[in-house]
This record gives sequence, structure tokens and C-alpha cells, in this order.
Amino acid sequence: MKIFIKLLLLLLLPVFVLSQSQQKLDSLHIALRNASNDSIRMEKYQELHWFYQEVNRDSAMFYCDQALPIAKQLKLSLHEANILDGKGYMFMHLGNYPKSLETFLLALKIAEDPSSENDNYNLFRNSIRETPQTFRLKVLASIHHDMGHLYGRTGNTSKQILHYRQTESISESVQDTRQLALVNMNLGWAYSTLDKIDSAIIFVQKSLLFWYMLPFEQRKYEGLSLNELGDYTLRKGNYGLAMDALIRSVRVNKEQNNLAFLGDAYISLGNLYKILNKPDTGLLYARQGLETFKAVGLPAGIANSYGLLSSLYDVQNKTDSAFAYSKLATLLKDSLNIVEQKSLQAFQNVGFDEQLRLEELEKEKIQTQNKVRTYAMLAGLGVFFIVGLILYRNNRQKQKANKVLETTLTNLKSTQSQLIQSEKMASLGELTAGIAHEIQNPLNFVNNFSEVNTELIDELNVEVDKGNIDEVKAIAKDIKENEQKINHHGKRADAIVKGMLQHSRSSNGLKEPTDINALCDEYLRLSYHGLRAKDKSFNATMKTDFDETIGNINIVPQDIGRVILNLINNAFYVVDEKKKASTSSAGQFAYEPTVSVSTKKINGKVEIKVTDNGNGIPQKVLDKIFQPFFTTKPTGQGTGLGLSLSYDIVKVHGGELKVETKEGEGSKFIIVLPSNL
Repeated sequence: MKIFIKLLLLLLLPVFVLSQSQQKLDSLHIALRNASNDSIRMEKYQELHWFYQEVNRDSAMFYCDQALPIAKQLKLSLHEANILDGKGYMFMHLGNYPKSLETFLLALKIAEDPSSENDNYNLFRNSIRETPQTFRLKVLASIHHDMGHLYGRTGNTSKQILHYRQTESISESVQDTRQLALVNMNLGWAYSTLDKIDSAIIFVQKSLLFWYMLPFEQRKYEGLSLNELGDYTLRKGNYGLAMDALIRSVRVNKEQNNLAFLGDAYISLGNLYKILNKPDTGLLYARQGLETFKAVGLPAGIANSYGLLSSLYDVQNKTDSAFAYSKLATLLKDSLNIVEQKSLQAFQNVGFDEQLRLEELEKEKIQTQNKVRTYAMLAGLGVFFIVGLILYRNNRQKQKANKVLETTLTNLKSTQSQLIQSEKMASLGELTAGIAHEIQNPLNFVNNFSEVNTELIDELNVEVDKGNIDEVKAIAKDIKENEQKINHHGKRADAIVKGMLQHSRSSNGLKEPTDINALCDEYLRLSYHGLRAKDKSFNATMKTDFDETIGNINIVPQDIGRVILNLINNAFYVVDEKKKASTSSAGQFAYEPTVSVSTKKINGKVEIKVTDNGNGIPQKVLDKIFQPFFTTKPTGQGTGLGLSLSYDIVKVHGGELKVETKEGEGSKFIIVLPSNL
């Protein structure tokens, strides 16, 4: 009765396992029928391929073939590579090794190209939205991983491990836990083929740690890792650990509907019970493995099941059954070996044919080069004399052209000097009105106090005649104080005149200690009053924020003064233009034109900032503002040399001139100079 129940369960096992996933399969088909666009349809085809990958590989290939043309039509290159990777995996398991290699190489070519990252439609099965770069690297890692399988199956273990290591490196860079679980599992397989069982066990245990970090739906191959652990520990003679790992492998493969590797787990358990001298239990698992492999349609698995059944019957001295299954195993393995050999030969021919093609191309290239050399030599002899005549003629023309160029260069230098002087005179002209305003104040004081002193002297004479000594002393004291004020304002006027002369004269290039705060303050006021003198409607708020700890710095004051003046003039110009535009377009507009000048000592350098709240500088203009002769001002209002000369002056001082701007909000020009004397 017990045997009958076991046989009944054995026959019904594929039905039980398939029924567990029927609901998921039905939901995928419903989603496919209801897909509203090609992108979703492609995704569902890929999910169906994934579902059938270890259940029915013909069906898995069918759904790959359905998804691939959609990916090409939508120009989703990374998904195309991903689908090609799936097809290559199917070709490999179906025994078509050359087609598998060809398909993997197509996928690899796409995934290695960073331009494929333009594929922005992310279709990860784990539903995590990722960047196109991460998507590409994950696809690339998967292709290398599957190519490692292919080289392992075709006996090239060194290439197998090389591709696995590439997979591991890429997966670590993008923190792909699932791929790390897979590649460590298969590194264990690779090292087991080299008979390095201890290393194989370490890798497969590492893979299990990664599997345990993942959610259930991503642990499809956890059962395979457990199966490998069981096989490796069995080879080490640790039957208890092997038994535990293989039983867990059966359970996990059932849960994941992973029939291909469920069959492997049954066969491994059958072998274990054979070693433990329990042939009855071994036969039970061997039959379960056979039925599972038949359900999936894996001839190699069926052949292994036949072989195990034969050996177990042989242990029980059931020679008829042992012979029958041995014959079935031999016939099937012979058939598979013929197919395998043909496939391996074709696989090797892919590489061999490619090598022959490259050699043929190299021969053709050498022949073509020889012909070209021969024709070139003959042609060279034919034109040598003509070339000599042309060179002689060109030499004479070159001498004439050099004379013309020398004259042109002289004229160009002269024009350049005139333009630079024009820029200097333009800035001097802008200063003149401001200086006139500035110098007028001390002159008014001088005139007023002079007139007062004249009246006081008359009063003094009157008081002297009266003999009023106390009053005489008081008047004399007032006269003295007025003289001091006259002297003070006279010196102020003298300083203004010297500043003007200093700006207008050519720089001698000698640096001298200069109070940069005073220089900035002076040119801010001169620029403002100069513009006010030219246009009475001009008005702007001036703000200063000077760092008093700077002290004197070693500069050429005339040159740095020109730079500061140019930046301040430009700032006043842009805020005035914004004010005029605001007023004309919207009447009274709540806009206050403001120009700020600040200094600050930072990390051994001095920063001078000229800030405005104008319209800012457009991005398309920003890259050109320091180019000579480039200006945004109307014709006749600017030479286009101001910022160019300013940039050069600051560079000569070992500093830099830079700009920060935001359209609609204003600009900030920053002069950075060394602070050490």
C-alpha cells in the first residue's frame, strides 16, 4: 500500500508543481491580452520568457522571439540586448552552442556601447526604477555571466572564470545583489570542475548569503545553490550537510517552480542514498527526477536518470531492470553526444571562420597596399618635375606675400594700439564729469572760506583800531581755522587731479602698495557722479562692504583702477537699462537699481566684487564677454575692449577675473588678486 501511495505521488508530482504557478501564468496571459501599448506587451513577453526559462525552454524561446521585434521597433536598444541575452541562454541550453555565441556577441556589442543608455524605459523585473547607466551595466553583467556558462559548457574554464569575474566586478559597482548571488554560485561550479572543492564550497556559501538578502520572487536559483552545496559536501564525504542542503534544494525549487533544477536535486538525492546503501529511497528519488525531466523535456537529465536507475537496480541485483535502464541511458547519451560534438564543432568553427576571414582581409590589405605603393611611385616620378616648378613659382609668390603681410601686420599693430588708446580715452571721458563734480565741492569750500576770511580781516582791522585785543584774537583764530579748511579742501582737489592724471597716463608697470578699499571707493563715486553729470535722470543705489583687515596690496594702481572703473561703469549701465525698460513697459515699476562693491581677504587672496541687480548675462553671450571687440551695447556706445583689457590686466597681476550671473536677477564680477606685498 505504501509503495502504491509513493508511486501515485510520483506520477502526480509534475501536476502538483505546475499547479502552484498556474495562477501566476494565467495572470501574465491576462495582462498580455489587456496590454494597452507595445512597451507593456514587450514587458509581459519578457516576464513569460522568465517564467518558462527553467520549465519549458521552447516556450521561453518563443516569448523571446515575440519581444525582440518590439524592442527593435521602439528602438529600446538596452532591452534588445537583454532579450538577445535571454535567447543566447536558451540556445545554449538547447545545445546550439554556435548560435548561442553569435547571439551573445550581438547583445554584448549593444551593451558595451554607452550611447545605448538613451534607452530610458526601465523594465526591471524587481520594479525598481534605475538610471539608464545602471540598467546598461546590469544587462552587461548578465551577458558576461551567461557567456561564462557557455564557455564552461564548451570546456574553456579559463574563459568561463574570466567572464564570471567581469560579471562580479560590474555587479559590485551597481550593487546588484541578485547577480552577485548568481555569479558566486557559478564560480563555485567553475572551481568544482577544476577539482577545487574547498573554493567551490566557499563561493556557493557566499551565493546563499546573497540569496537570503533578496525577496522571495527574486530567489529563483536559490535551490540550485543549495543543490551545488549538497553535491560539493557529498564529494567531501560530509553526508549530513549534503542531505540537509539537497532536501532544502527540493523544497526551494518546488516553491520557485524551477523544474529543471528540481530534477537535478532529485538525482543528487538518489546518488546520496545509493552511497548510504539505501537503494529503495534512491529509486524513489531517481524516478521523481526522471518524471520531472520528462515534464521539462531535458534529454540530458533523462539520460542521467536512466543511468542512476540502472545503478540502483544493479545494487538490488535486479539485473533485468538494470540492463534495460542502462541500455536506455546508453542510447540517449550516444545520441546526445553526437549532437553535442556537432554543436561543439560548429562552435569552434565560429571562431575559426572568423580567424580565416580576418587573415583573408589582411592579405587583401597587403596586396592593395603594394599596388598603391607601385602606382604612387610611378605617379611620383611623373609629377616630380612639375612639383619642382610649382614649388619654385610658389616660393617667389611667398616672398611677395611676406612683404604684403609685414605691411598688414604693421598696420594691424598700429590699429590695435589706437583701439586700446581709444578704450582708455573712453573711460577717461566717463571720469571727467565725475571728477568735475568731485573737484567742484572742495573749490566751493575754498572760495567760500576765502570770502569769509576777507570779511574777517576787515573786521580785524576795525577791532585793532579800537584797541579791542580780545576780539582781535578771536577773529584771528577764526581766520586760522578757515585757512586750515582751505588747505584741507585744496589738498582734496589736488588728490582728485592726481588720480585723474594717474588714470590717464600710460602705466609704467611698476607695482606699489595701494589701499584697495580707498581705490574702490574713489572710483565708485567718480563713476556715479560722471554718469549723473551726463544724464540727470540717472540714479542708482550704491552699497559698499570693505574688509578693513586687507591693508595695502602690491598692484599697479592705474591698471587695477581701470579694471574697477570698467566693471562699475558696466554695472551702472545695465541697472539703468533695466530701469528704463521697466518704466517704459509697466509705468511705475518697483525696481531699485543697485550696484554694490565689496572687498574681502580669503585664504591669502583679495576678492573685489562688483555686483548689480540688472538683467544678468544670457548663457549664449557669457562665453564671449571676455573676447576682444565683443559688446552687447548699441553701435557707438562701446568698443568691446573693456572687459578684454581688464581680463589681461588681472592676469598680469597673477589673479583672475570671473563672473557669476543669473538671467533676470543680475551679475557679479569677481577680481581675485594675491594679497602678499
